[in-house]
Amino acid sequence: MKPHESLEKLTIIGYGGGFQVPSWVGDPLFRNLVCLKLENCNCTTLPQLGLLSSLKDLVIKGFPSVRAVDREFCWGSMSSSNPFPALETLRFEDMEEWKEWNICGCKFRLLRELSIVNCPEVFGELPSDLPSLQTLEIRECYGLVVSFQNLPSISHFQIQGCRKVELRGGFSAANLLMVSKVESFLFGSEELEQGLRKLKALTVGNHSNYESFTVGDLPVFDNNTSLESIEINSAPRLKSLPENLHMLTNLRRIFIYHCEGLEALPDGRVAHHSSEKIILESCGKLKALPDNMHNLTSLQELIIMNCPNVVSFPQGGLPTTHLKKIILESCGKLEALPDNMHNLTSLEVLAMQYCPGIMSFPEEGFPTNLKSLSIYEVEICTSLLNWGLHRLTSLEKLTIAGGCPGVVSFPQDEIDMKLSNSLTSLTIEGFQDLKYLSSKGFQSLTSLEYLVIKKCPKLASFPKMACLPLF
Repeated sequence: MKPHESLEKLTIIGYGGGFQVPSWVGDPLFRNLVCLKLENCNCTTLPQLGLLSSLKDLVIKGFPSVRAVDREFCWGSMSSSNPFPALETLRFEDMEEWKEWNICGCKFRLLRELSIVNCPEVFGELPSDLPSLQTLEIRECYGLVVSFQNLPSISHFQIQGCRKVELRGGFSAANLLMVSKVESFLFGSEELEQGLRKLKALTVGNHSNYESFTVGDLPVFDNNTSLESIEINSAPRLKSLPENLHMLTNLRRIFIYHCEGLEALPDGRVAHHSSEKIILESCGKLKALPDNMHNLTSLQELIIMNCPNVVSFPQGGLPTTHLKKIILESCGKLEALPDNMHNLTSLEVLAMQYCPGIMSFPEEGFPTNLKSLSIYEVEICTSLLNWGLHRLTSLEKLTIAGGCPGVVSFPQDEIDMKLSNSLTSLTIEGFQDLKYLSSKGFQSLTSLEYLVIKKCPKLASFPKMACLPLF
């Protein structure tokens, strides 16, 4: 089966002929071989591949019985040779029994991309001298140590599951830094911070022992960085964030998930005015939102979920110019919506779910340009007329579930309630006293396409079919 020596690309899938793939694989006589992929082979060792002088792309995937990648993989018996002189991309994946990683002395001078994915037993350190590396991906490799003094060409640095990450400096080209599910995560201080000028996205998470992000954990950035996105995920003991987040003038997105110990956001300066999206989820001890949220003039989306101790919005309200979406979910102590709701002229989507503390809506009503309004399980006992639904002339989707005792008809005949003729989707659920749907009210719903009625046990009357355009 040995191919011609001028072969440039070789893929072997499902080989099961012995403890090793055929002996000719890796023969230095294949001077033109550029791409090699070995996949799902039932072998116990890897071939010697380091002497393939033109090899640029190497993928090794699904070798369930291989336990070591060592010097034999690089040099074989020719220890004086320079292994992998042309290699640019290297990927190991799905090697369940791989434990030993020992290729000390192998330089990989031209390597641009290194990926090690789903190799849960591998133990050791990555090569430390990778001057050309641009993309590093490590996932589900819980015994690996990732330690670098200098990665001058790195742009994408993504770690999701390893033993230790230690970064000391020289990251001037980095624009994506993602580190999660690691036992230990150490930054250098000034040297690293000065090197992150091009960083656009930072993700850190799954660090159960962090109480604060400071120098040594999360860099103290200044206003020269180009950072646009910060995500902090699953740090249950985290109590505080860096006080200088407001200095990140390009910051557009902030995501904070599952930080149950977070008690406060930085002194009313959670972000600069350029922020476009803020998500707070599962921050159990958080009680207050920043005082100056109305200054976040570029904010487009605000999502607060499972923050049971947040009581109120700040007195200044929310920014009125660009905010398009507000989602509030499982915020049990939240008492009211922002005071200036009617001034949110760009708001298109408003959703409230499981916020029993909200007992009334703003007297001025909702902004009239709303396109989607969803209200689940809130304890609003006033007439639906007080919701101002008749003023929402652009409304396309309306969902009301629970919390409307005493409502006998919908839309309410007794108050001559009307809904927008732009409505295309209507869901009503949990109206315990609802007896009939108003023929008069449905006559105006000429665009209705989707109607859902659930858990209305007393409903006994339906409008004539001629009044329902969706039939």
